Amino acid sequence: MSILFLTAMVLFCVYVALHLVVTRIYGNRSYLIKAYSIFLAISILLVKPLLDRFGVLNAIIIYFNLVLFWNLYLTFFINLMNSISLRIMLEINESSQKKLTYQNIKNLYNNEEILGKRINELAINKFIKISENYIDLTGKGKILAGFLHYLRNIFSINFYG
Repeated sequence: MSILFLTAMVLFCVYVALHLVVTRIYGNRSYLIKAYSIFLAISILLVKPLLDRFGVLNAIIIYFNLVLFWNLYLTFFINLMNSISLRIMLEINESSQKKLTYQNIKNLYNNEEILGKRINELAINKFIKISENYIDLTGKGKILAGFLHYLRNIFSINFYG
């Protein structure tokens, strides 16, 4: 693995750590502004050291990798906050009986077509099981919902899409 890639990975880890600290302290509202502000500020501070250490072309390669990693990270972060399927699974997992009626889930959304497609996709992929009266999580769904709940706690995400 090249030193340029490793440098980009280390810097990316610093960016993510700072983003986690900022979202834990200030919450995740306006997360894109915070995320790109952190990215921009640190990037500006690192221009001279990276140019001095690696030269122009290599510094550009490092920044290219950083931008790529950072955008992948933000895509993950945004999907964790806004996914309809993940919200359905988390709502079921967080309910007192660990199962909900279709009507309970339908009350979360106002678009029947989207909701029906998402529930069918979750059932096809065996994350939920649908009975006559209830929809509840399978073992696989409980594991994923628990992991998602853990990630949402790490990122201080307490609202849904």
